[in-house]
Amino acid sequence: MKAIKHSVLIVVAMLISLGMLAGLCSAADYPRVQIKGTVKYIVAENTYGILDENGKKYQPVKQLPKEYRKDGTEIVIEARMRPDIVAARMWGTALEVLTITRADRFISGEDRKAAALLLRRLDAFNVRDLAKLQQVDSMARSLTQEQFGSWLGSYGNFRLHYVETARMEPNIITGFCLYSRELQSGIALSGNTQYALMKFTLKQTGGTWNFADTQGYRPGNGVDVDTYIQELMAKSRTKYGTDNLAKWKG
Repeated sequence: MKAIKHSVLIVVAMLISLGMLAGLCSAADYPRVQIKGTVKYIVAENTYGILDENGKKYQPVKQLPKEYRKDGTEIVIEARMRPDIVAARMWGTALEVLTITRADRFISGEDRKAAALLLRRLDAFNVRDLAKLQQVDSMARSLTQEQFGSWLGSYGNFRLHYVETARMEPNIITGFCLYSRELQSGIALSGNTQYALMKFTLKQTGGTWNFADTQGYRPGNGVDVDTYIQELMAKSRTKYGTDNLAKWKG
C-alpha cells in the first residue's frame, strides 16, 4: 500500500513539475509550424478543427474566421503550437492560428523564389542576352552565343503563366511551370503562340539559387493537354491574381 502511495506521489509531483515548466514559457516561446489541411466541423464541440494531410488533428484555441468555418475547406495555416493548453475533451492538439489562407490561394516562399528566377530566365530569352541567362541558369554557362541564338530560333515574347513548387531538401526546390512563346516570323499551323509545360530543379549554392535542371513534361495518360493548360491558367488567376506572372505584384 505504501508503495502505491509513493508511486502516486511521484506521478503527482511530475505533473506539477510539468505544469510549472509550461507556466514558465510564454506563448511566443512555443514552436511555429505551417500546416496544410482541411477544416472539419466537430459536432460534439460545436466548433471547427483542422485535419492535416497526414490525418493528424488540431484544435485552434480561438474560433476560425467566419469565412473559413465551412466543413471541407482546404486551407494552409501558419500557427504556434500550444502544449500549455490541455482539456479533458480535446478533439486534437491545441494550436494558435496566426495566419490562414485558402489552399488554392496560398503562395509559398518556394513559389516566390521559383517565379522570380523563371521570370529572369524568360526575360533573358526575350532580350536574347546569354549573360543574363547564365546568371540564373548553371546549365547555360557552357553555351556559346551562336548556340544560344540557335536554341531560341525565331521565338520571342516568352511569358510565365503558372508556377507550383515543392521543397525536397533545404537547398533544393523542385516544381513545374506553364509558359508560352510566340513565333516572331512566319505563321505556325497551330497559331503563333505556343504553350509549354516544364519541370525544373533549383539548387542553392553559396547563398544563390540557380536552375540545376529543366525538362519538358506532359500530364498523365488520358489527360487532354489543352484542357489541362486552361485549368492551370484558371488556377493562376485564383492563386496569383493573374495568368501573366510578369504582372503579378508578389
